[in-house]
Amino acid sequence: MHRDLAATCAILRPLLQLSDPDRTDPTVSHWSIAQHLEHIIQVNQAICARNISASSGDLAPQPLRFVARIVMVTKFIPRGRGTAPAAMLPQAVSDPDILAKLGAHLSALEAQAEAIGSSLSRPGRFNHPVFGGLDRRGWLRFVRIHTLHHAKIIRDIR
Repeated sequence: MHRDLAATCAILRPLLQLSDPDRTDPTVSHWSIAQHLEHIIQVNQAICARNISASSGDLAPQPLRFVARIVMVTKFIPRGRGTAPAAMLPQAVSDPDILAKLGAHLSALEAQAEAIGSSLSRPGRFNHPVFGGLDRRGWLRFVRIHTLHHAKIIRDIR
């Protein structure tokens, strides 16, 4: 089992017990808990799909930027510093089925954690809008760090 995806699953599992996913706290985030969960699911699915299915990396991978090195070493993303790409923004209205979707996502992620090994050996770097080019393992580490970042925000909203 891939350790970063296994750790991501461990971060997500307790979130299935949330009782009020529509809860918001504007002093913590302008997104609700459900919107954070939706964003986590969108990002994780996109990254895992690319890691598994892409045969090679971007045609012109960017170098890994200094900020990426800091985040990857510290496993910490500062709050309020980044913005999600338009395709990864959650819906304005909270999804009433978000916990069921999170459960399905967790099951899929656990299966991918078991099966992803062979795809990690393929070469290729994929560009991140802020970090630059990440290899396949770097993207999976980012999944873990990014999920933890949003889980901490959810914790503070609760």
